[in-house]
Amino acid sequence: MATNAQWLATANRMLNASPQTNNTIVLTEISGIDPITNAGTVIATDTIDRALITGFTNFERSNDGVGLTDRKVLFANNPRNTTMSNSLSCTVNGVEVNIVNVETDPANATIELHVSDK
Repeated sequence: MATNAQWLATANRMLNASPQTNNTIVLTEISGIDPITNAGTVIATDTIDRALITGFTNFERSNDGVGLTDRKVLFANNPRNTTMSNSLSCTVNGVEVNIVNVETDPANATIELHVSDK
């Protein structure tokens, strides 16, 4: 059985081999959000330079209530293992998006974000 490190290495190889992975994702973890200003203190920022962005299939759109502009963002799990929480914000190629859902594969090698436009 493959180890987590082996799965992560495979995920990185697959993502790096694709020409569609020239996308930059920035995950920012914030604490102490002020409800009036909607601003907080940045705890950590992770930049993922190789991410794959795809759309949803018509089947997924009809069954999951996915919006027309929603998309999937797939990347190899970053070394810091960013905690996916409500205090996390995300930009895709410099454009801020909402994180709708987060899925991690069983080996914890890749993360798939369901994001929508702000």
